[in-house]
Amino acid sequence: MLFLIKKYKLENNIILKDTVPYKDVVTFYNQSKIGLGIFHPIATHKIILQIKIFEYMAMGLPIVGSNFGHINNYILNDKVGLTVNACEPSDIAKAVKKLLQNKEMYAEFKNNGIMAAEEKYSWSIMENKLFEIYDQLLIRRKNS
Repeated sequence: MLFLIKKYKLENNIILKDTVPYKDVVTFYNQSKIGLGIFHPIATHKIILQIKIFEYMAMGLPIVGSNFGHINNYILNDKVGLTVNACEPSDIAKAVKKLLQNKEMYAEFKNNGIMAAEEKYSWSIMENKLFEIYDQLLIRRKNS
């Protein structure tokens, strides 16, 4: 990867980091323009959804993500970014370029992400959904 970054003179645009301490995550997001949710289509990635997607939404970062599973569904349903074939680097590059060049699309995805995070995926909303699930489980248990 480092070789390609140097080959294409992208040192000022791409910075590779090791693990980022949790307290520093917001700083990195504030310095970013796009959230990447690029995962290869292995079984685990097909059934789980990384929390990063919701963090990107909350921070107003349009997303370029994999075109399968839950990540694809959230990105497309909430209209917060573009999905691509994670195994095709040129698809990823085209999507990033498209977002950076199309200011209207960028703004739409940014605003949609912030709105989705506030109206659909906030902790208080998720808490209520969790309590509803618990209530349903209790009702089923009492009825069985």
